Amino acid sequence: GNIVKKFEEKLKRFIKTKHNVISCNSGSDALLIALLLNKKSKKNIYLTTPISYIASASIPKFLNLELIYIDVEKENFLMCTEKLEKFLISCPKVIRKKINGIINVELFGQTNNLIKLKKIANKYDLSLIGDCAQSFGTKFNSQSTINYYDYATTSFYPTKIFSCYGDGGALF
Repeated sequence: GNIVKKFEEKLKRFIKTKHNVISCNSGSDALLIALLLNKKSKKNIYLTTPISYIASASIPKFLNLELIYIDVEKENFLMCTEKLEKFLISCPKVIRKKINGIINVELFGQTNNLIKLKKIANKYDLSLIGDCAQSFGTKFNSQSTINYYDYATTSFYPTKIFSCYGDGGALF
């Protein structure tokens, strides 16, 4: 009702995002909805990082999607954009045609070079989904990281940066 609508409007103003905000019962459900909205026939592979909460892997698997893990940078545990691009250049065309998008996991309030990541996604016609559960409020080039993604998700689980009693989440 009105309470949820006010909450979503406040989130939108706080983040200063162009995206719509949909509150969810968890960050996992936010990711589930993002993947359902992003579904393209015959494109059932997502690229992501192995360093994440289990939802980044279990939700795609629940939807019968395939995952290919891209290694992380030693300094920050974020997806290595150089290794991502090398993989996309070298992977067989039959596989590349099935890749729908990238699930970028932001950790410990940190993010990647999102301009570079967005360029890679655009170059290979891939969707860019942000798992921002550990980085809510993080900025890149003076704006919310959420603005760089086609879909961004966050969690309000009690151990997260912005939390609630019990569980909650949002899809941007």
